[in-house]
Amino acid sequence: MVTERIKPVITLSHNPKNLRTMSFFYQKKYSARCLLVFLLLIGMGYHAAAQSRQISGTVTDSTSREPLPGVTVQVIGTANGIQTDVNGKYKLTVTPGAKLSFAFVGYNTRRVTVGDDPVINIRLSNKRSDLEEVVVVAYGTQKKPSVVGAIATVSAKVFEDRGPTNNPIANLQGEVPGMVVTRTSAQPGRENWNFQIRGATSVNGQDPLVILDGVALNNNNELNSINPNDIDNISVLKDGSASIYGARAAYGVVLITTKKGKAGKMQIQYDPSVSEKFLGLQPKMTNIDQWANGLLQAKTNDNYGVAPTTDLWYQMANFALANKGTVVLASQIPGNTTGGITANSFYNGLPVPAFLDVKELDFIDVSLQQYLWGRATSTQHNLAVSGGNEKNTYRVSLGYLNDGSQLQIGNNGNQRYNLRLNNSYKFSDRVQLETNIALEQNNIQQPTMYTTGSYSALGNGFQVGLPMYTQSGKPYQWGGVASPAGLLRDGGDNLENNSRALLNSTLTYNFMKHLTFTGTAGYNVWWQDDRVQTKTVRLYSYDDKYLTGTTAPSGGSTGGSENYFRANINDKYYNLIGRVTYANTFNRVHDVSLMVGSSYERDEYDMFNTRTYNLGSDDVPSLNLGLSSSQAGFVTNDEQRNHYALGSYFARATYAFKGKYLFEATGRYDGSSKFIADKRWKPFYSLMGGWRLGEESFIKKTNIFSELKLRASYATSGSQGGIGLYDYLQSLNVSSSNTLLGTALATATTTTGNLVSLNRTWETVIKRNIGVDFGLLNGRLNGTFEVFRNQNKNMLVSVTYPAVLGIGAPQSNNGDLKTWGWEGQLTWRDHVGQVTYSISGNITDSQNKLVYFNGVPALGPGYNATVEGYPLGSYFGLKYGGRFQTQAQVDTYNNTYYAPGGVINTIGIPAATPLTNLPGQNSGLRPGDNYFVDVNGDGKLTTGTSAKDMGDLVYLGSDVPRYTFGLTLGLQWKGFDFTSIFQGVGKRTIFRANGSANNWRVPFAALGQAQTTQWVGNTWTPDNTNAYYPNLHSNGINGYNYQISSWSVENGAYVRLKNLVIGYTLPKSLTDRTKAISRLRFYISGSDLWEYSKVHDGWDPEITRTTAGNERYPFYRYVTIGANITF
Repeated sequence: MVTERIKPVITLSHNPKNLRTMSFFYQKKYSARCLLVFLLLIGMGYHAAAQSRQISGTVTDSTSREPLPGVTVQVIGTANGIQTDVNGKYKLTVTPGAKLSFAFVGYNTRRVTVGDDPVINIRLSNKRSDLEEVVVVAYGTQKKPSVVGAIATVSAKVFEDRGPTNNPIANLQGEVPGMVVTRTSAQPGRENWNFQIRGATSVNGQDPLVILDGVALNNNNELNSINPNDIDNISVLKDGSASIYGARAAYGVVLITTKKGKAGKMQIQYDPSVSEKFLGLQPKMTNIDQWANGLLQAKTNDNYGVAPTTDLWYQMANFALANKGTVVLASQIPGNTTGGITANSFYNGLPVPAFLDVKELDFIDVSLQQYLWGRATSTQHNLAVSGGNEKNTYRVSLGYLNDGSQLQIGNNGNQRYNLRLNNSYKFSDRVQLETNIALEQNNIQQPTMYTTGSYSALGNGFQVGLPMYTQSGKPYQWGGVASPAGLLRDGGDNLENNSRALLNSTLTYNFMKHLTFTGTAGYNVWWQDDRVQTKTVRLYSYDDKYLTGTTAPSGGSTGGSENYFRANINDKYYNLIGRVTYANTFNRVHDVSLMVGSSYERDEYDMFNTRTYNLGSDDVPSLNLGLSSSQAGFVTNDEQRNHYALGSYFARATYAFKGKYLFEATGRYDGSSKFIADKRWKPFYSLMGGWRLGEESFIKKTNIFSELKLRASYATSGSQGGIGLYDYLQSLNVSSSNTLLGTALATATTTTGNLVSLNRTWETVIKRNIGVDFGLLNGRLNGTFEVFRNQNKNMLVSVTYPAVLGIGAPQSNNGDLKTWGWEGQLTWRDHVGQVTYSISGNITDSQNKLVYFNGVPALGPGYNATVEGYPLGSYFGLKYGGRFQTQAQVDTYNNTYYAPGGVINTIGIPAATPLTNLPGQNSGLRPGDNYFVDVNGDGKLTTGTSAKDMGDLVYLGSDVPRYTFGLTLGLQWKGFDFTSIFQGVGKRTIFRANGSANNWRVPFAALGQAQTTQWVGNTWTPDNTNAYYPNLHSNGINGYNYQISSWSVENGAYVRLKNLVIGYTLPKSLTDRTKAISRLRFYISGSDLWEYSKVHDGWDPEITRTTAGNERYPFYRYVTIGANITF
C-alpha cells in the first residue's frame, strides 16, 4: 500500500545506513539518470513524510455515550485499519483527505473525511431498532421487516419506575395505539383495569385473549398477580395476525413474554421503591356554612321567595349556622326531659328542628370525606438473579408489593408476593428445553361493612356536621343514620387470598436443518380462599348514654345478621400445544415458512362456600362457633362445579420474495364444548400481505425513506361471548317444600325460565386492515398508520316472541355490529450535542354502529346500552334551550307545553297552579329554571320510545371514549434521564345518574345526605343570571332541571400527566470502585400528577358513569422514590 511504501522511504532518508547506500551507487558508477531518479524518490519521500500524520479519537454510543470497543476504523479502499480498544479509543496514521469508515455490528456505519484536526471523535447510532427488532408473534417470532400484521410492541421499559402497579395493563395506558385502557376503581387489588383493542366487537362482553409465555391465561384476573418487573415485552395483535387463535381472537390478543437469563457471569438486580399516595380528583364536600346557606336558598326558592320558617330542614339550616362547630345534646335544650328532641322546643331563641328520633343535633364542621380518605404509603421490592452459559441460562426473581389504601379507617390493603424461575437448557444442538415456573400470592383486605347502608363509606354519606364516633370513641348513630366509621372499624374484615401456580415447559427439537418441532405443556392452578366476617356493631348517642341501634344483630339467620362466611375456589387449567415448523430460503430470494399444529385446553372449576349465623364469639371467626348450627337456616351451603374444553388445529404459511413482497396466511379449526356437537367446530382464517416499497430502487433513489412498507389483511375471528357452559342442555331448578299431608319433604322441579337453543354457534368477526410503516430522515422519524373495519354479522342477541310463549326465548345469531376507525403513531429520536431525546405520540379513534339488533330500536332518556342504528352506550335526552329570565317566558312555556290539547307533557314540567301566598304567580317553574326545545315541532314536549319515534329526544353522544391518545417525551444527558407520559381522551359523553341522589350531581336532591360544592356561588339568582347551574331547589323541580339534556351531560375529554420520571445513574468509574456494584441509578417518579378536564361534577373524568360501590375509591396521585442496583 502507499503508506507502507512511504515508510521505508522516510526511514531511508533518515537512517545513516542510507549514506552507505548512496556510496554504493557512486562506487558502482551509476549513470546520472539513475542518480536523478533516486533523488526524485527521496524528495517524494520527504513530501509524503510531511503529509502523513497520526490521528486519534474515541468512538461512543450516540445514545448512552458509553465507549464502544472493537469498532473497525479503516481507510476506505485500503487495508489500513485498526479496532478500538476497551475504552473505545483508536490511533491511526493517515493522509489528509483520506476517507475513514467506522463500522460496528448493530450500528450504522459512519464515514468521515480526514481534515486538519488530529482528534476525530465519533458517535455511532444503533441501526434502526425496528428493522433489527425481533417481534413476538403467534406461536413464534418474526423480524419486524417481515411482519405484515397490525402488531404493536412495548418493551420492559414501560414497566420501570412506575411505583405500585397491581396490574401490568395499567402501564399500557396511553402507550399502545388501538388499545383503550380504563379502570373503575382505585381500591388496592380491585382497580378493575380493563382494556379494549380497537373498540367494541360484540354486545356480549369478552376480554382480549392474553397469552403468557406461550400459554393462555384462563382468566384475565390472573394479571392482578403478575409482577410487572418480570415482563420483558408485550405484543398486541390487532388484526388478522390474531386470527390464528381463532375462537377467542375477535377481541384481539396480547402476548406477554417474561424476562429470561442470558449467558455470562451471574448478575444480581435489586430494585427497591417507596411511594406516597395523595388524593386525586373527587367531589369536594360542603362545609357547614355552604350547606346551610344553600339549603336556606333552596327552601326559599321552593316557596317562591318566601322563607318557610316552619319547615323542618329550613329550621335545621338556621340552627346549624347558629351552632356551628358544636354538638347540642337534647339534655341541653330547655324542656327536653326524655333524652330526645321534643317538638316546639327553643334553644338560644331559635326553634329546635323537631327530629324526634335523635338524641342530639350535630354541627361539627368536618365533612365525612375528610375523615374517610387521606394519604397512604406503598412499598415495593424486586430482586432478580440471572446468568448462565451456552448450554444453560437461568433467571430467578422475587417480588414483594405492599399497597396501602387511601381509606383511613378499617383494614384495607393489598399485598402481592412473586417467585418466578425461568430456565433454558440446551441438551444438544438439536434439543432445548425451556421451563417457566411462577408462584404468586395476592392478598386483599377490606372492611366488610364498607357498603352497608345508604349512608355508607362508599355511598352518598350524611350531611356535614355529624361526628364519626361518640365522645368516648364508640360507633355513633344519629337517628337511623349510622356513622360509617364505626362500621368500617368494628364491623369485621373481608379477606381474599389468591394463590396461583403457573407452570409451563417448551421442548424444541430440530429434526433437521429446516424442520423443527415445538411442544408446550402448561398447567395453571388458582386457589382462592375467602373469609368474610360480619360482626355485630352497637351504635350509641354522642354522649354514650343511649344504645341507639345495632347492625348485624346476633341470634338471627338472615343475611343482615352476624355471621361468618368461607368460600374456596379451585380452578385448574391445562394446555397442550404441539407444532412443526419448516423454514427455508431458496436461491437466496425465496423465503418460505410453513407451520402446522394442534392444541388442547381444558378448565376445571370447583367452588364451595358455607355461612354460619349466630356465632358464640366473633373474636376469632370460625365456622364451628355457630350456636344454632343444628337448626335449619342457621347454616347455608353452596357448591358449583363445571368444566369446558377447547380443541384446535392451526396452520400458518409465509412467503417473502427478495425480502420485499410478503405474504402470510393462517387457518384455525376450533371445537368448543360450549356448543352442541353439530355446531361445535368452526374454521377461521386470515390473509395478509405486505410490500416493502423502501427496498425498491425507485424509492431508494429518492433518499427520503429509510423504511416504507404497505400492509393489508382480511381475516375472520371467533367469539364465545354470551355463551354459557351448558346452554345446549335444558337445565332444571330443584327445590323442596313441605307436603300437604305428613311431615316429609316434597321435591319440586321447574325449568330455569328459558328455552334451550340448539342452533347457536360462534360469533364470527370479519376484520379488514390497511397499514403503512415508514421511516424518514435517516431513521430519526418513524411511524405507522392503520385504517381498520370490523363487522360481527352473526352476533348473539335476544329474540322477542309473543308473550303467549310463556317462557324466555333463546338467543340467536342474527345481530350485526360494525366497528371502524384509524390509529397512528409517530416517533422522533435524535440528539443535540450530548443530549439525546425522543418524542413519541399515538392516537386512536374507534366508532361503532349497531346495525341490527333483532329489529328492536327501543330507547329512552338516559343511558342506552343497545339501540339499533346507534353506537353502543348511547345517551339520549332533551335539547337544552336556555334558562328562563322573566316570568313572561315561564308563562308562555307553560301555556304552550304543559298540557297541549289536554295531554300532559312527558318531560316532567311541574303543574302550573295558583299560589295562595303570592297571588298573581301562576307557575311551578320560575325564572332561573331550564327550558327545553320542541325538536320535532309537533307542539309538544315528549320523550319517545324508539329510534323510529324519538319524540323530542336527541342523540347526545356515547359513553365509549374516542380519540384516545398518548405522548411520551424522553431526554438523556450524561447520567441524567427524564421521561414524561401524557395520556387522555378527546371525546366522551358522561351522564352520572346512578344510585340515590344521582351521585351528588343534583344539589339537595336528598336532604339528609352529604352535598358537594360544584354549585356553590354558581347558581342562578336575579343578580347572577349567567350562572352555570339553575335555581337551587329541594323539591321535584330538581328532577325537571337536571334530567338528561344537552346541558346536563358532561364533556368527558381530558388530558393527564400520567407519569414523570427523573433519574440519575452514577458514573461507572465510581461504581467500579465498589468492586460489587456495576450500575447504580436513583430516581423519583410521579403518576397521575395533573389533569385537565371540563367535568363539572368533581369526579375524575376517567371514572365510570355509575360511580357505585368501590368505584367511589378516589383515584390517587403518587410520588415514588426508588433505586436500580446491579451487582
